[in-house]
Order: sequence, then structure tokens, then C-alpha cells
Amino acid sequence: MISKIFFLLLIILLSMVGFIAYQNPQVVDFALIRGMSFHVSLTVLVLFAFCLGALIVLVVTIVRDTKRGLRLRKERKAQKREIERLSAYAVILERLMWGNVKDIENRLESISKDFKEEGRFLRVKAELYKRQERWNEAYQVISQLRLIQDSPKISTMMEEARLAKAAGLEEKALEVYKEILLINATYLPALKGTREILEEQEKWQELIPFQERIIKASSDREPEKKRLAEYRYKLARQLLNEPDEASVAKGVEIARSLLKKDPQNTSLYILLGNSYRRGGKIKEAVKILDKGYSKTGNATFLPLLEEIFIEEKKDGEILKRYAKALKEHPGDVALAFCYVRYCLKQDKMEEAKKVIEGLPDKTWDYPFMRLLKAVFLARDGRKDEAFDLCEDVAKDRDWMRLTYACRKCGETYRVWTDVCTRCGAIDSLDFDLS
Repeated sequence: MISKIFFLLLIILLSMVGFIAYQNPQVVDFALIRGMSFHVSLTVLVLFAFCLGALIVLVVTIVRDTKRGLRLRKERKAQKREIERLSAYAVILERLMWGNVKDIENRLESISKDFKEEGRFLRVKAELYKRQERWNEAYQVISQLRLIQDSPKISTMMEEARLAKAAGLEEKALEVYKEILLINATYLPALKGTREILEEQEKWQELIPFQERIIKASSDREPEKKRLAEYRYKLARQLLNEPDEASVAKGVEIARSLLKKDPQNTSLYILLGNSYRRGGKIKEAVKILDKGYSKTGNATFLPLLEEIFIEEKKDGEILKRYAKALKEHPGDVALAFCYVRYCLKQDKMEEAKKVIEGLPDKTWDYPFMRLLKAVFLARDGRKDEAFDLCEDVAKDRDWMRLTYACRKCGETYRVWTDVCTRCGAIDSLDFDLS
């Protein structure tokens, strides 16, 4: 059909040329350039112009079609490559989701040229490093992700800060948290992230302003207020252990301000008492420890006062305090233990025996008291009974030492401490009478 149309058009064209030639038999001068002309039939000239136009149209069409074909070929190739890389990416996501990270790194490397610095690729790469606990590499990848974003996203910055901390780059993490807080000053996760790092670094003075900001931004403020009091306590303790007098004076000021708010806090009294004692201010140390006992009734203060008065060779003072305390609290087993322990150190067996006889029978269940009873039996010549009584605890040479236990976690200590090393609770230790 197409060939028939072609021949038909060709016949029409030749007929038109023949008709023009018949109607215009004249010859014309055709000048291509100046000084050069040709005698050409008008018919031939028209035919030549027509053919030249057709040739130009043909060339333009061929060039256009060629370019279009090349473009379509390139698009199909790119489309095919896109499908291949997305398939590879989907395989990586699937393996990552199911926790199969063995060959993911090699696969990521193979498609890295295609994805270059795309955000999704960097996130997957960072997630892979996190699964492998390669925190430094994960941090570097997330840092790149933030740089290619048009505007900094807080979620990406938070991830960068967390990874920096996990990689041991605490200062970098603090810098990122600071940038976040410049964008949003009340952003709670950034405030808490800063708090966590400063806690680990024990920078209590820097931490307190952040905790105050957290209190303002929190919906449940009471736990945060308690935490603020703990930080102030730890700052006071830190300052009181400093060698310069200015720091110690500031620590005393903070501790006394905390005592006004919490007069039942045993640790604060002992903290101040020990500080005064180290500074040679014995009268102030005795005064604050006496005040602590009168406010709290905690027998922990009496062994501390005992140490001071023995050093000062004022045994009468501690005896006076023990006598008053035993009169006011006759059933206090911990107080009785402290007094008996003091009597044994000073070889005052009769006084110790009088106190023990007034204690409940269940008191003898404690190892410390069984050993005491064994001592009394041995002094009365009943050595076999004494041995039988304390056989299970006699191997402990340090049986006179009082032990303490944390009320919150149950951790035991041979020496009183103000902060439990296991759970971090402040002022949570009592005598362990178990």
C-alpha cells in the first residue's frame, strides 16, 4: 500500500514538472556567486530547489529521530539500572531487617557509586555499623548525612549526638546537643542527653543549670526536683574535698542550704562534720554531728562522735552522749550495738553486759551479738559453751566492725558511705542488723 502511494506521488510530481516545463520553456541566468552565472532551465531550477528542500527535511528528520532514539535508549538503560540498584537496595533492607548482616557491607559497597550521598543509603550504612557496634564509623556516616541536608534536622542531629557518645566522643556529642538547643532551647531529649554526659563526667556545676531547664520543660517535675537536689549534694561533696578554702567554703554554703530544705538528711550532716574535722574545726564538727543525731535519731552519728572524742581524749563526752541516747531510746538495737562495741574497745565489759541484758531475746540471732555472748561466757569460765555458740562466725576476725546496707538495693558495706555505689542513692545506708 505504501509503495502504491509512493508511486502515485512520484507520478503526480513528474506530471507537475512536465507541466511547468511546458508552460515555462525559457532559460534563466542563475548566479550562485558574483561573477559566475549559469544558463539553467527554469524547470530544472525549480526541481533542484524542491529536491534540496526535501533533502534538508530528510536530514533534519534523521538527526531528530536519531537523537530521540539515543535518548530513549539511554532512558531505558537508566531505568534498567535504577530497577537493578533498587532491587539490590531492597535485598539489603530485607537482610538488615532480619538481622543478617554478614554480606550486607559488600553489597553496600557495590551500590555505593550509584547511591553516592543519598540520605537513605547513608542511613542504612549507619544502621549496619550500629548493628556491628562500630560506633565511630556510624557517627561519621550520620555526620555526612547532616551535611547534605538542606536544613539541619533535629532527628538527624540527635542520632549524630547519640552515636558520638557511643563512640566515646563526648565533647562532639555535647557540641551537637548545643546546636540542637540553639534551634529549640526546650527540646527535652537534647537536655537529657547533655545531662547524661555531664553526669558521667561528674561536672555537677555545669549540670545543675541544665537540670533546672529540664524541670521547666518537664510535665512531671517532682522526680526532676529530687534529682536536682542530688546534683547539688554531689557538687557540695565535690567542693568540700577540694584543697582550696574558697571551694570548701562554697561547698559548706551549698550543704547548709540543702539542710534547710531537708533537715532529716543524715548524709549532709556527716558530710559537713567530716569536712570540719579535716579542716581542724573540731568544735564545729561535734556541733553538726550532735545536731544530726538530735534531728534524725540515726545511731550512725555516735561512732563518728566516738572517734573524735577518743582522738581528743575526751571519753567522758562520748559516754555522756551514749548514756543520754540509751535513756531516750532504750529499745534501739543499733544504738546498743554501737555502745557495746565502744565498751569492748575500752574493756568495759560490765557496762556492755548491762546493756545487752536489756535487749530483746531476738537480738541474739545476730552474729555480732552471739560473739558478744560467747565473750561473756568465756569470761565466766564456760569456754565450751562459748565455742559452741560462735563456731559458725568465729572465723571472722573483724567481727566487731559494724556493717551497713542500702535501703534501696540491699548492697552491704563495711564502712559507711553517703552514696551507694551500686544504685547511686544518696543517704540510703542504715546499720545492717541481719
